Amino acid sequence: MVLSLLDDIYTPTFSLFFSPNNQVEKVKLYDNKIKAKLEELVKYIGNNDFTIGYLTLIDFKIAEATYYFEKLYPEHVANFESLFRIRKNVESLPEIVSFYEKGGLKGPFLPTYAQLKFWSEWSILSIIESIW
Repeated sequence: MVLSLLDDIYTPTFSLFFSPNNQVEKVKLYDNKIKAKLEELVKYIGNNDFTIGYLTLIDFKIAEATYYFEKLYPEHVANFESLFRIRKNVESLPEIVSFYEKGGLKGPFLPTYAQLKFWSEWSILSIIESIW
C-alpha cells in the first residue's frame, strides 16, 4: 500500500522535471492529486522516525522524493514535516554520512535534458574538480 501510494506521488512529480510546461502543470498536479496523496502518506507515517517504524527501502525512496518535492513545491514543505523527518533520519545513518563525507552528491542528479535542474553546470564542475 505505502509503496504504491509513494509511486502515485513520485512518478508524476518526477516527470515534471522533463516537461517544458512544468510551472503550469505543477499547480494542477498538486491540487488535483499530489496533495491528497501526500496527506494520506503523512497520516500513515504519523510520528514514526521511519515509515513503518523501522528502516526500509521505502524510507530511502521518500528521502529521494522529498528533494523533488522541495524543488517544485518549497511553499508546501512545512505541511509535510514527517516526510522531511524521514529524509533527515536516512541522511543521519552512519553509512550515508560517510558517503557524503567522501564527496558523494547529496540530492538528485538529473540528466542534462531535464527542464528543471538541481545543479548548475558550474557547481557540477566544481564538485568534479574537488574530487580529482
